[in-house]
Amino acid sequence: MDFSKFVSLLNSSSLWIARSDTFKDKHEGKFHSEMEESLLKFYESQEYDSNAKIRTADDFQMYLIKNAFINCWHENLDENMVMWEIYGRSECSIAIKTSVGKLTNSVDVSSIKEHCADICIGRVNYIKSEEVSGELNYVFPFFRKRPHFAFEKEVRLFISSYSPNNPSLDRVSGYNLPVNLPDMIENVFVHPDAPSWLHDAVQAVVDRFELQVTVEKGTCGNQF
Repeated sequence: MDFSKFVSLLNSSSLWIARSDTFKDKHEGKFHSEMEESLLKFYESQEYDSNAKIRTADDFQMYLIKNAFINCWHENLDENMVMWEIYGRSECSIAIKTSVGKLTNSVDVSSIKEHCADICIGRVNYIKSEEVSGELNYVFPFFRKRPHFAFEKEVRLFISSYSPNNPSLDRVSGYNLPVNLPDMIENVFVHPDAPSWLHDAVQAVVDRFELQVTVEKGTCGNQF
């Protein structure tokens, strides 16, 4: 993330969870081929009254996607320069380190409880659509991406607001999910090639928000 987003994270004590259809990858949440065919047959065999909101497999797919909210993390034992370059986008970027346990225990869903039908944290599977078989839980498509994204080694915080009894497409573009920052943040890193002033500025901000964290400089930079 950039410096402004880091300050926003600390100031709001919240993580931004974005609606899945706001992501650049338009394959997000898409059913795999076998599941799509099964749902297509199911909906074609049903009879609907005039008030039914979901009448086709495409309708069902759209409602799930419009009600799926995601916050993305990279899982690794060490830094990854590719992730710095792609998602940091500049030498003034920042990364925070946590664990699945810390993240799970730090989130507070009470503020969005009325919209939260399902919440989970898990690894993304990198599988081609045609290699997946069987009828799977509707959450699975949001934890499957195409193999050429495998370098991301992504872990996701996923929230669904989909209600089969009262389906709605009227959803915001995302939520600020409250978190306990001291419980969540284990380490803070600045870009390996970041100027020295950025390290000092980030440490000053961390101290200002009274987080007991020492800011470190990444170690996989291009400078010698």
